[in-house]
Amino acid sequence: MFQEEDVESDLRRRLTINFKHPEARHIYAEELTNAVISEQMLRLREDRKLTQEDLAKLIGTRQSAISRLQARDYSSWRVDTLRKIAKAFDVRLRISFAEFGTVIDDIYNFNEEMLLPRKFADDPAFFEEESPEKNEIAKGRSNCP
Repeated sequence: MFQEEDVESDLRRRLTINFKHPEARHIYAEELTNAVISEQMLRLREDRKLTQEDLAKLIGTRQSAISRLQARDYSSWRVDTLRKIAKAFDVRLRISFAEFGTVIDDIYNFNEEMLLPRKFADDPAFFEEESPEKNEIAKGRSNCP
């Protein structure tokens, strides 16, 4: 049986060979991005106990659009749509450019923790414990600047 180190080493070796071809590395990265976004949308929607119809109403579209967006092969992402989805889930949207070497980390970090960021009210970076301030801040009624 393979050990995790062997699997990662084999993956790195195969990607090194395949990524020598510009078209191959761009296609692979694009497909990985599409898979992550669609899976994350599905997981967040289910975690928030929303139907496709519920999410569609929150972002001002139809259920069929949500179904399309959740398809792993969907690739026509629009930043404004992703912003609306992030707002509906009460998380931030992060878009960045990265080196191809990060693909391996992205594959190995494709887990529940990455797929299900906490909504703001549950983010421990802002709330260490339950307090009356937590609810006020989460609702946007803080006295802070």
